[in-house]
Amino acid sequence: MNKPKKRTWVLVLLRLLTWVAALALGLVFIRNCTSHDSLLNNHPFVVEKVQSIGKLELVKYDYNTILQHKEIGDWLPDPLALFLINGQVVSSVDFSKVTNEDVIIADSVITIRIPQPELLVKVDHGKSKIYETEYRFWDDQKWIDVVLLKAEEQLKTAALKSEIIGYTKKNIEKLLIPTFTVMGFKKVNLEFK
Repeated sequence: MNKPKKRTWVLVLLRLLTWVAALALGLVFIRNCTSHDSLLNNHPFVVEKVQSIGKLELVKYDYNTILQHKEIGDWLPDPLALFLINGQVVSSVDFSKVTNEDVIIADSVITIRIPQPELLVKVDHGKSKIYETEYRFWDDQKWIDVVLLKAEEQLKTAALKSEIIGYTKKNIEKLLIPTFTVMGFKKVNLEFK
């Protein structure tokens, strides 16, 4: 009686091992046979537009900040979210706006009227995150877009408070005055229009 019980257990164990091996092989097969996304491009890229850009970037500020956004509602609790915002403000001068009338040469003196610096504010969506939310039960893209626009406004305000325009003007002087001095001008006057 003892021998048939041992045989039964051995058979059960062998069947179980067979099923486990078959399952493992099936999983390996499925994993290797599943499709993978790939991008095939057999067509040439077509240039739609070529644009001459005369902007010279002179100052860049990188920012990280936490922005709290709260909506005031009538009936439900006010939704609140904390955003970790990563962005940058770049100050540049567009030299394509300089015309012949903006460059005045008299003897060994050159006067150049330069356009005012321009600011480009960008929030890095890849590095910015929603950190915490309260009473917000759905992920409303419109709501997030409003917050990111407010973040851009605050980044611009912070850059203006920290004198980004002044630094830009100083950097343009550091760049242009030595350049024109080497060209033989004894005096270089830079005026911002």
